[in-house]
Amino acid sequence: MKFDADGALKPWLSFGGGYARLTPFGQTSSTLRGANNTDSLEFGGGIDTAPIVHVFRIPIGVRLEVRDFYSGTPHSNAQLNGLRLNTVAYTGGLLLNF
Repeated sequence: MKFDADGALKPWLSFGGGYARLTPFGQTSSTLRGANNTDSLEFGGGIDTAPIVHVFRIPIGVRLEVRDFYSGTPHSNAQLNGLRLNTVAYTGGLLLNF
């Protein structure tokens, strides 16, 4: 959901759910022992800017976001507290408007 879509700063929120495939750290596609499947929830928010520069007539802005992924735990040798894994991702990047 995006708020103030015509403003210079465009805050937004997201929420979703789906399927997650978890593999232990260090596993490769040829040795996928211990991988497990689980449900996953995602929620987050961020800010998009209006275009700040044009490159070859393509308007480019900036996006900053924070997302939280909540899922089951992978099978691993690490000692984890609880049955759910909470992973927060902070990202940013260029926003190309077509």
